[in-house]
Amino acid sequence: MKKMTGILFATLLAVGCSSTSMTTTESATGAAELKGKSPSYYRLVSDPLPIREIDWGRPLTSLHVKGYLTNQGFVPVSKVEGSGRLCEGGNDWVNLADGSFHKGDSGETPKGPHIKGCKGRTGGFMPASKEVVVN
Repeated sequence: MKKMTGILFATLLAVGCSSTSMTTTESATGAAELKGKSPSYYRLVSDPLPIREIDWGRPLTSLHVKGYLTNQGFVPVSKVEGSGRLCEGGNDWVNLADGSFHKGDSGETPKGPHIKGCKGRTGGFMPASKEVVVN
């Protein structure tokens, strides 16, 4: 009976630890807690408002930024990856934390991690470079 109780306790502990570790990673606020872990989400640069979950079975080819979803919004952990057109001299920007678009001539100062670029002819955002600016 003692042996069975020990096995049951170990199983419950293992199940409990595995489920809390994923929740902790996805709701963590500090970059140190996220370091070394694979990102779970991404923002598509052309349509940055929705946060999408990474499907590791389907490679991402369009321009995107990988990161984590935290209680402070989306936290990028990569530069712009993938292939696609870049915008020359774009001074508009997208805030990566909330996916919002801002015109460069609005007088606003970019806050948080963002991508500089411009809106394309079809309305999608195009980055000026593959750099993610963090301030």
